[in-house]
Amino acid sequence: ELRLTSPKGALIDYVIGAFYLRGDTDEIYQRTITTLPGPLTTSGRADYGIDSDNYSVFGEANVNFTDRFRAIVG
Repeated sequence: ELRLTSPKGALIDYVIGAFYLRGDTDEIYQRTITTLPGPLTTSGRADYGIDSDNYSVFGEANVNFTDRFRAIVG
C-alpha cells in the first residue's frame, strides 16, 4: 500500500493511494486408510491451489470552507 497525504489546515486536505496484494497457495492433502479384518485399503488425494491479484486506487479530499463547514469528496 502506498499513500500520499497533504498537510492539514489548508483549504483542501487530501489522501490518495494505491494498494496491491498477490496471493498464491498450493496445497496437497493425502490419506490412506487400512481397515481390518481383511486388508481393505482406501486412499485419497486432493491437490489444489489458489492464485489471486487484488488491487485498488483510492482518494478522499476535504474542502474546508470554514472551521465548521466543509465538503468531503471521495
